[in-house]
Formats: sequence, structure tokens, C-alpha cells
Amino acid sequence: MEIRFPLKKIPHTGFVFNKTSLLSILVCFFCSELSARSWKVSELNIKIDKSWIPGDFHDGAATVDVFDAEKSEYRRGYINMGGEWIVEPKFMPFKRTGSLDINGDFHDGMALVLLNTDKQNDAWSYIDLSGKMLSDTFGGALPFQNGYAVVINNEKHGHINKKGEYFDNKTIIRHNPKSNGYKIFRTKKYRSRCGYINPVIHDTIPPRYLNCGKFHNGLAKVNDDKGWHFINSAGRKVVIEKKGFNIDHFENGFAVITNLKSKKMGLVDRWGRSVLPVEFEYVGDVSDNMIVLTKKNGIYKYMEITGGR
Repeated sequence: MEIRFPLKKIPHTGFVFNKTSLLSILVCFFCSELSARSWKVSELNIKIDKSWIPGDFHDGAATVDVFDAEKSEYRRGYINMGGEWIVEPKFMPFKRTGSLDINGDFHDGMALVLLNTDKQNDAWSYIDLSGKMLSDTFGGALPFQNGYAVVINNEKHGHINKKGEYFDNKTIIRHNPKSNGYKIFRTKKYRSRCGYINPVIHDTIPPRYLNCGKFHNGLAKVNDDKGWHFINSAGRKVVIEKKGFNIDHFENGFAVITNLKSKKMGLVDRWGRSVLPVEFEYVGDVSDNMIVLTKKNGIYKYMEITGGR
């Protein structure tokens, strides 16, 4: 049976609706939505020397490791978004991975720097975005977070502020805003499945997953009987990971996607849509300024992402 759309006159407008006009409106609305959400990626005019090993931008600054031919070793400096040096290369490069990645990026307006290294006597300090360094050095240190950092100096363990002053750690509010307050729990009652609980707002996501990752920037990576995907704090699937690919944590609304066979990398947004094709040797985290470092055919480039969300 054919369904006919009768002509209908809308009061006060004089506009006539029929099947064709309704379809045109829906198509135009759909196209405008796609246009509004599309991403544009363009290369930034930052000259990167072939001898450099650049890092991701954080707080408007990026690490750059430069090879020192005289000393036959790399030295670390920092550049701003204009490609100008904030600090000339004079620090020692380092990168530590584990439960907390430490690689010298700026966090909370401060960057951890290594002055010299010795198995018995490492010397660490901090610089701000103007390049000014704290007067004290430390035998061990962690990045700044929420206005303070953990340091060790002459067997003294404590917390310092951005002026290098020690203060009572009882005043510190230990809160990671990227975690959303959700904690993982596992119960044998549901075949040892895991879920999430937020004791602050008394919310739970039922234990229906085989594996649960930590919440980061509003999303958590989980897997169930159907595979790996990302969920939001309501427990809804937002990004499904395709077989043969790995999607890393989301940073500022974007995540690195890797082809497990070719090891090539790309970038997706929090809806799972492609932003950069999976054809790069390296793709870094997207900064709060929407800048991402890429490497293709051995050449590093900084790319800027623009467009609607």
C-alpha cells in the first residue's frame, strides 16, 4: 500500500509541506551536522631540524632533544608554539614508564628537568614556562599536579609548591580530575566480572565486563563477550575497537589508533571517527591547544586540528 503525504499548509508561514520538501529538509540538516562536526588538519609552520627529536606539546611548550656532537650525547631544550626556544638544549633527556609516565613534559605550568645523572647522586629540578629554574635540586622528583610535587632530597621526602617551598602534605587534596572519581571493582557473584563505583556521587556501573581500564577524561576502555570498546560514565558504548587495531586512552577528545600488524598509527575522535589516517610511524597525544606531533617517512611535523566537535 502506498502512503501519500497530503499537502499541509503551516499557519502564519504560507509554507507548503509535502514529501519532497520534508526529505530535502532532513538531508540538509544531516549535511549541516556532518559539516559542523568535520575536522580539518593542517601543518603548523614550525621548523623541525633533522637532528631533533621533538616531543608533544603540553601547556604550550614541547621538549626537543638535540644531538651534541662534541659530547656525543643528546641534550634537552623546550620550544614554544612559535618554534622559538624557551630554554636552549642543556638538560639531560629522560623517559620513565610505568604506573606514572614521566618524560619531562610541562604539567601545571612546571616541567621536571634532569641536570645530571649518577647512580649515587641524580640531580633534578623544575623550570616554569619562562625557563626560570628553581634554586634547589633534588635527588628524586615527580611531576607537578594540582600545584604541588613530590620530591626527595637528602633522604627527606616531602611536597613542594611552585616556589620550591616545603609544606604540610595534610593540606593536599589528592584528586585526579581525569579519573571522574570512578573506581574499578570486581565481584565473584557475577562470574568475577568488573564494574565501576563512584562513592562521591553514589553511582555504579554494573559488573558486566571481563576487563576494566581506568577512567580517563570521561571514558574507560573495557571488554566484554563482544570485544573491546570505550564507555562513558553512564556505561554506554561510545567507541568500538575494531579487530586488529588498538585504541589508546583519549586525551582532549582524541585517541591514537594503531594497526597491530603494520604498527602504523592514526587518530580518532571520541565518536570513533577518523581524524588522521592510519599511515603514520608516530602520532602523539593531542594537546589542549589541539596540536599533535606526527612522524611519516622519517619526518616529524606538528599538525593543528580545527573544526567543530
